[in-house]
Amino acid sequence: MKIIASAACLLVLTGSAFAQALPDPSGPVSANASGWVGGARFGYNWQRGSLVYGFESDLSAMHLKSEITGAPTNVFAAGLQPLFVAPLAPPDNTVANIDWYGTVRARLGFASGSFLFYGTGGLAYGKVDLSQTSSAIPTLTATPLNFVVANSQTSSQTSSTKVGWVAGGGIDYMLNRNLILNFAYQYVDLGSASLTSIPQGPFQPVGSNASVHAQFQVVTVGLSWRFGAPETAMASIQNPQSKPQPLPSNPWQGIYVGGHVGGAWGNETTATQPLFAVPN
Repeated sequence: MKIIASAACLLVLTGSAFAQALPDPSGPVSANASGWVGGARFGYNWQRGSLVYGFESDLSAMHLKSEITGAPTNVFAAGLQPLFVAPLAPPDNTVANIDWYGTVRARLGFASGSFLFYGTGGLAYGKVDLSQTSSAIPTLTATPLNFVVANSQTSSQTSSTKVGWVAGGGIDYMLNRNLILNFAYQYVDLGSASLTSIPQGPFQPVGSNASVHAQFQVVTVGLSWRFGAPETAMASIQNPQSKPQPLPSNPWQGIYVGGHVGGAWGNETTATQPLFAVPN
């Protein structure tokens, strides 16, 4: 009996110290992400003097994954502090991911020599995934002394193609009459998504939820090919007396296609760690 009593006292003392170090599980936690982006674009420009206007569409693959991982939730009765926690369950996990997006935009710019400075805005769309997994773990509680064995887990997820808006700007530099170097910035907002875990038993979570604001910023560098009359450099070489072909009055006008690579950041995700209650 003395051995059992001594072990019980040691369990309570060490467990109480451990329980005091446990954070409040009900507070929300947030996270952002950064990743890569790469894709293709096409568009058309019209030019009137220095004014250049047109449209552009792009489609990009990306890796923008926000993840929140926390310790498993303690099972406890309302108003009671856990004395001992058995770490038998996997950690809580919330993940928000965007793996592709596209835009359809209008462009308006000002041409100065080989440079084109432009602003852009329009429609954006992309796939937004959100999932949350929460676990409960066995806990020893006091008043009255009660060992609760509950190793339950709940999972919920949502996935949808969202539609939003995009705005940004950039600089195009004409390497020659057909090849264009592009530096671009975009701010994309695809709206929000959220989910809530539904209790399915006496030891299931209460108020477990997650949300994501699928907004992010993108910076890219790319190359585009403008379809039009190429430079006639060979004609000048073959006939040195020939005069250089004059630049057209609208060198930016025409259809173009190209690709781009860069980085993205954003996709703010928020999760509330669930509370588990022991039935009376």
